[in-house]
Amino acid sequence: MLRMIKSNPGHSLAVLLGLLLAFLGAVAGTASGASGVAATSGVNGRYRNTYYYSVQESDFKGQPQTEEMRDMNEKVVARVSKGFMKEISIEGSGRLLDGRIINFQGRKEGVARWTTTRHEFGRGVGDCPLIPFHTIAVDPERIPLGSVVYIPGTEGMRLPDGSIHDGVWRAEDIGSAILKDRMDLFVGDGDQGRILEAYGITSLMPLTVKLIEETTSASCVNQPPSLTD
Repeated sequence: MLRMIKSNPGHSLAVLLGLLLAFLGAVAGTASGASGVAATSGVNGRYRNTYYYSVQESDFKGQPQTEEMRDMNEKVVARVSKGFMKEISIEGSGRLLDGRIINFQGRKEGVARWTTTRHEFGRGVGDCPLIPFHTIAVDPERIPLGSVVYIPGTEGMRLPDGSIHDGVWRAEDIGSAILKDRMDLFVGDGDQGRILEAYGITSLMPLTVKLIEETTSASCVNQPPSLTD
């Protein structure tokens, strides 16, 4: 979905707690001779987490559809409410009332442009589908796009479908505010941050990341986007 800006700091209390934990972690690292969060060279290290999701237009049903979403060729892809436009401009992907999945495409003259995609929850880099609780947005300078990582702090987490998380995530998305020691966890349709919070994962809480599989040439990050239009 190519996150436009970082969203979902979570509830204000979670944000404050996350910042405090990050600060204490940095202090502890300095005291022991380390340089703080994500000080480890290469991929392996600690990264401050946030989350993002696919916005549902049904949550804004009944609101006047006054906003036009255009593609790079100026074609109107959809007309939506101000509320939906505001939220998807933060999250980057969403589901329209007619069932289409709409995705941030890029900017033209500073204005966000949109396209539809065949992927159920939206698209990340290249032709990578966003996968709930398995896709992460990363800084490619820190975690290579297309790589597979293990986040121990998420293993054992109970997911919405009742399954248990295996701790494995795929670095297949980016975001303009996801830089250096930041990473963004995709949680699927609608704001499901409660799943992370219930497992004790608060906003900006540092989580350990370990590389388990490097990027391959066949990775979806190296494939051109497949569109529905």
